[in-house]
Amino acid sequence: MSYWYLIVSALIFMWVAWKVPKPLPPLEYYATVTTCLFIAEITDRWTDRYSLYEFWVKKHIDLPTTFMIFFIYAPAAVIMISWYPFNSGWIKKITYILAWSIFSSFYEWTYLKIGYLYYPHWKWWYSAISYPFLYGFMFLHLRFVHWLRKKFRQASK
Repeated sequence: MSYWYLIVSALIFMWVAWKVPKPLPPLEYYATVTTCLFIAEITDRWTDRYSLYEFWVKKHIDLPTTFMIFFIYAPAAVIMISWYPFNSGWIKKITYILAWSIFSSFYEWTYLKIGYLYYPHWKWWYSAISYPFLYGFMFLHLRFVHWLRKKFRQASK
């Protein structure tokens, strides 16, 4: 199987993540991205248990999946966090999350069409429904990390 799409995607996501201005302290990116990767891994293990969907190798960790986790998932999270409209109203924030959910659903669909992803017991629209909740959680977690950082900075004074 050719991995050209995976490699090109990774290069694009990493380049954009590297170039995008980062308005938050590195600790907030680190804590949010690592937590999101951990939750994604737990989710993938549970979906493996019920054979809902699979990447390349069924129920086994492999190099392409590891590559995807570190070079697509992580940079995409950095990009999402960096462009998030923190100082805007709820409508803009919800629109932002929905726009990323649409993009992610389309991106996942391309993986399905290329043959990198298989849906034995999953439907494409399950993912489309899940993304807004997952991304909403990511931003709630980021808010929690920001609160913790601020609280401990005040406590140490």
